Amino acid sequence: MKICLINPPQILYQRLGRPFVFQPLGLLYVAAVLEKDYPVEIVDATLEGWRELREIDGKYYLGLPFEKLKQRIENIKPDIVGISVPFSVNEFSALKVASIVKEIDKNIITILGGHHPSVRPIETLSF
Repeated sequence: MKICLINPPQILYQRLGRPFVFQPLGLLYVAAVLEKDYPVEIVDATLEGWRELREIDGKYYLGLPFEKLKQRIENIKPDIVGISVPFSVNEFSALKVASIVKEIDKNIITILGGHHPSVRPIETLSF
């Protein structure tokens, strides 16, 4: 069983300021435990595309474009994908990544974790 953990690209309204790169500690802790028994790959889409800041429709996009992220996921061929949603402002990006995962293969088990899904479980599950 192959596991892929993803820190999605950062997308912020320009009025909130430029997005920033942060260490996805939650994903790293989860990976440290899982890798004892399973192959784990981490895709830090914010860090990997940190030089790709784009301005589109009043928003800043920082990180790998979704097309490149889709290619990465297809190449990894995971059975399970965990997506980090540490802040509510990351919800759109995380849900977009979840949609991409399901486009690739609807049978991939997809898990959203972090503060946002913990605080807003019904809203997150309704997606």
